[in-house]
Amino acid sequence: MVTVKLDQQEWVDFYAGKMMENLHAWQGPLGVDDQYKQLIKKELTSFFNDPLKRSLVETTY
Repeated sequence: MVTVKLDQQEWVDFYAGKMMENLHAWQGPLGVDDQYKQLIKKELTSFFNDPLKRSLVETTY
């Protein structure tokens, strides 16, 4: 397995994109717009320096 080191902004952008892809793929009545991505990025920024939360995000997405 190849591991690529991402800086904080790259990591936040990557996983926010993955989360939005999953939400859009559900095609249900969620009605999630791209503004929600900003909220996801804010949360992910706080998760970056917390090893447990970061690991949870990386293993989930």
